[in-house]
Amino acid sequence: MENVSAAEGRFKGRAGAKKKVKNMSNDFSINGGSSSKNFVELLMKFIFFLCGMAAVAAVGAITLYMIISGVPALLKVGILNMLFNTVWEPTAGNPSFGIAYMILTSVIGTSLAIVIGVPIGLFTAIFLSEVADKKVAAAVKPAVELLAGIPSIVYGLMGVLIINPLMYKLELLIFSG
Repeated sequence: MENVSAAEGRFKGRAGAKKKVKNMSNDFSINGGSSSKNFVELLMKFIFFLCGMAAVAAVGAITLYMIISGVPALLKVGILNMLFNTVWEPTAGNPSFGIAYMILTSVIGTSLAIVIGVPIGLFTAIFLSEVADKKVAAAVKPAVELLAGIPSIVYGLMGVLIINPLMYKLELLIFSG
């Protein structure tokens, strides 16, 4: 019986200590009172709201500028002529502003990127998660994550500087006759 009552006393003592700590935490805060915390939160909320509104205003201003600057050119050339004409010669005596090839190459390039990139990414993910040995996965996974972290503009620059000249030389060889 003494052991039980002693254990109960210890338990009650700990609970009393917890109550004291709990009460003490309400009285004292290292960050100041709740009013200063509310003020800082309101101030930050207002600052973030202003930043968000500035971003929206910047996008709106760019859109408005593009519309104001582009509508006269679209009306002069004609939207259908611009979309379906294949000749782009803005500096010619009779200028032509056809963007059909630009649209077509964008669609073809995007389609090829999907056809090539999706299977490679999907099979790499399946390989790393299901098939690869833990040591191989531990070595390959950071490399894949590093590649994912490189901006796509860098890959595009590499394509223009390296792949484009190689494709041009290949085209000259194929169509030399």
